[in-house]
Amino acid sequence: MAKSKKIAIVVAAIALIAVIGVVGSTLAFFTDQDSKTNTFTMGNVNGTLEEKKDNGDSTPIDGTGITFDNVTPNATLGKVPYMKLGADSSDAYARIKLTWDTTGLKPDQAAKVQALALEINSKWVLGADGYYYYQDKIEKGQETAPIFTEVKIPSDWGNEMANATFKLQVEGDFIQADNFTPNYAEDGKTINGWGNVTIEQFSAPQQ
Repeated sequence: MAKSKKIAIVVAAIALIAVIGVVGSTLAFFTDQDSKTNTFTMGNVNGTLEEKKDNGDSTPIDGTGITFDNVTPNATLGKVPYMKLGADSSDAYARIKLTWDTTGLKPDQAAKVQALALEINSKWVLGADGYYYYQDKIEKGQETAPIFTEVKIPSDWGNEMANATFKLQVEGDFIQADNFTPNYAEDGKTINGWGNVTIEQFSAPQQ
């Protein structure tokens, strides 16, 4: 009788294991899955150096610059350089460098040209490196105030300047405003430099 009981217990255990195996193989699970694709489009800084002949004009002049012919002493010549950011540009700071090109002139003629005084807008401040720094951050699609609006030829220029040809080169740079802090003067407000940065020209990739 004891032997029969042991056999019955073993058979029952085997039967229970078998049942558990069957139940386990028929279980189902609630599941779910989701995914997202994150797109990263890098920004850029792009803008132009614009010029007008008069501060009241609304349309800038096409080309690389303005040519003034048959200039006379005491003439006031309209020349309005300013900088403008593209509509798809990141916000930026701007600076301009002005250089008189006196190539081919005699030393006394070159000295007179280099002494020409331009009335610089107060929004532009001259730094120790020779650049004029715009004091406001420029938002996309916006433009700076003109750095100056005219060039005045001295009334005392005489025959010593007859037929003299000289040029004013205006070079403009932009740098992104985000993650960049310009150099400030001791007052903590006046921008007077960008530090040791290298400026490269932006070219939009071909589509």
